[in-house]
Amino acid sequence: MASSGGLRRELTIGAAIVLPVAFAIWILVPHDHTNEIAVEEIVDRFRASTVPNTSPPPSPSPSTSGRVVPVSVAPVTSSVPTTTQPAATAGVVEEVSLVEPGVYVYRTSGSESVDAFSGVTHEYPAETTITVTAEGCGVLLRWDALEERHEEWRLCTTEAGIELQPRSLQYHEFFDQETPEHVVCDRPTLVVPVTDESTGPNALTCTIEDRPWLPRWEVLESDVREIDGVTVDVRHVRMTIDDDDEHFEHYVADWLLAPNGLPVELSVSKQSKSPTVVGDVTYHETVQLALVSTEPLR
Repeated sequence: MASSGGLRRELTIGAAIVLPVAFAIWILVPHDHTNEIAVEEIVDRFRASTVPNTSPPPSPSPSTSGRVVPVSVAPVTSSVPTTTQPAATAGVVEEVSLVEPGVYVYRTSGSESVDAFSGVTHEYPAETTITVTAEGCGVLLRWDALEERHEEWRLCTTEAGIELQPRSLQYHEFFDQETPEHVVCDRPTLVVPVTDESTGPNALTCTIEDRPWLPRWEVLESDVREIDGVTVDVRHVRMTIDDDDEHFEHYVADWLLAPNGLPVELSVSKQSKSPTVVGDVTYHETVQLALVSTEPLR
């Protein structure tokens, strides 16, 4: 049996060997982390992007300190002649209104994961946001799930209704590696028509970071949803991708969109395999969003 002094020497020698090895493994193996974003921080970002900072902000009063206060932001509208009106109203200009700028809150469930480096999963928080800001011919919508996960897309109006624009963004970050994936399509696609007719499937030719990306869009049935005591008409819109080659992608996104283009509900299921510098990586994502209120925070 080893003496207490001998045991201490053995432990010291063992620690001298194990600790540098453990430290080397810690350095060499990539680390992953996620950061949630508070709704208040998203509202602050929205304010900073829409209100010029020309003077110091006023001191908060006891009645408003620490809470979100609405401010006046005009809705984005476009007066366009429609082609589906009865003959008696021919020539009348109907306003097609886009969703008002602001921060919209959604009940959220879901996650994303990759199988690289033994795999990692990012769980989404119980609340996420879609921020709407005026841009170009219409509005930019940005969904923020985590600091490491967001998406952007754009809506504009035409005489046929509301169109999804050809440019969008899918942003992911795993193991501290930023991956902005820019999507560019050959044309817009109609997502909220002024008529009740279903359309599609409408196949687009797109690229995602210069790789082929071929979504199909369908405008399906109309329905209604009750949102915080308000009845909202919605249109079911579906986007699908079915790519069965070596680097596959199976993607189904079901949107329920209000007449102004605001997402009321969203359900996403995605599985894909992509080539990377560390080999092929399989990605999974599921998302469920449900709008909390039609009134935005500002």
